[in-house]
Formats: sequence, structure tokens, C-alpha cells
Amino acid sequence: MIEANELKAKLLSLLREDEEFRYAVAGYIGLAEVLRRLEEHDRKFNEILARLDRHEEILTKRIEELAKLREDMNAGFKRHDEEFARLMEDMNRGFMLIERHISALGARWGLMAEEAFREELEGLLGKEFGFTVEKWRAYDEDGRFFWLPE
Repeated sequence: MIEANELKAKLLSLLREDEEFRYAVAGYIGLAEVLRRLEEHDRKFNEILARLDRHEEILTKRIEELAKLREDMNAGFKRHDEEFARLMEDMNRGFMLIERHISALGARWGLMAEEAFREELEGLLGKEFGFTVEKWRAYDEDGRFFWLPE
């Protein structure tokens, strides 16, 4: 009679060395079904990996497109900032020129005509643009308007 340990050793040896015996035993214990299911899971897993690869390619492309768009937008913002700065500089120059002309006219007409001049300007600017004209006094340290500090 064969002992249990000997029987185990013989069975394990047969499973390792005898492929036909191994498959017969596997069939009895349902391993064939397990292997079939594992193969099906492997197939599905490989399909999912392929889809993930496609999604990764698409995502990488979109990231590159977003980076390009960001560069384009930053360049556009820079251009607009520069144009805006030039426009502001031009506007400031224009306002300074108007201010000098108005001041020069007021100076030529003299202080006595100042009130009449202010009323005339208010009539023109108020009617056309809705502005108000007020008397304004300031000290001209640099002598920009009367050539001497005044």
C-alpha cells in the first residue's frame, strides 16, 4: 500500500512532468473554465489598454494645442498692452496740448476776460460733450504756462 506522502509526491511529479495528466486533472477541477475566463479577461484587458493608449495620444495632442493657444494668447495680450500704452501716451500728449492751448488763450485774453472765456467753453463743451468748466487755480512750479513759477 502507498503512503499518503508518497502518493502526494507521485501526483505532484505527474502534474509537473505529464502534460496530458495535468490537463485531465485540470479539467476535473474546472481549471479549463478558469483558464478560459482568464484568457477572456486578458483579451478585454488588452482592448482597454489599447483604448487607453488612444486616449493618451488624444490627451497629449490637446495639451500641446492648449500650450500653443496659451502662447498665442500671451503674445496677443502683450501686443494689446503695448498698443494700449501707446494709445494712452498719445492721449496724454493730446490732452497736454489742449491744456496748453486753452491756457495760452486764457493768458492772451487776460484775467478780465477769463470768466467770459470759461462761460464760452462751458457752452461749447457742455452742449457737445456734457462737460462742465470750472475755475481752477494751481501753482506752476516749473513755469510751463507763464515761463516763470507762478
